[in-house]
Amino acid sequence: MLLCLTAIVLYPGGRLHQMQSVRYSFFKNFLSDLGRRVTFGGGDNRIGSQVFFTSVILFVLGLSACLLGLIRVHRFAPPARRWANVAGIAVALAGISLIAVAFTPLDESFRLHVALTDVAVNVLPAVSILLGIAAQRDQRFPRQSAVAWMLLSVLLVFYLLVITWGPGLGSERGLGIHVTGQKIVVLATLIVISYQSWLAEKYL
Repeated sequence: MLLCLTAIVLYPGGRLHQMQSVRYSFFKNFLSDLGRRVTFGGGDNRIGSQVFFTSVILFVLGLSACLLGLIRVHRFAPPARRWANVAGIAVALAGISLIAVAFTPLDESFRLHVALTDVAVNVLPAVSILLGIAAQRDQRFPRQSAVAWMLLSVLLVFYLLVITWGPGLGSERGLGIHVTGQKIVVLATLIVISYQSWLAEKYL
């Protein structure tokens, strides 16, 4: 999080529709814009992109390790084991896709970056749903665990619907909806996984 904020401070500006904007816009710049070595307006962002690259790698490795830890816990409960195992496969696929996204900056590998992002965005709801079912079947966990996973699942599916069938990026309004949705999803994922970790510590 700190590295990402540092990358935001270092970002020289530039975004879709307003290439000469002065700084990073929370509601109009995607997180992926921070990974650009050259911004929309031609600004040099080599240092900021490296900082952001490091933040993405640490973010993905940290969340993946946490999710795999929760999956390992659920595997000790026979009714939840099957769901946890499938969730592990989905976590691996999403994690690999997000790591690959970090290695394919938008300004150098646009189509591959978008394709890899799409893989992660499509897989993450499955991760949340599967872990929600595993938590519901694992009697050592309170009901709040499954509820939190399902709330996150609803948000992730809604975001997927918005970016698939919602307004396009061709307008300022559409861009704002997509960018804001991305930030909400990232923050909600952090909150829910932190909450699940706290529940695991408390009840186990």
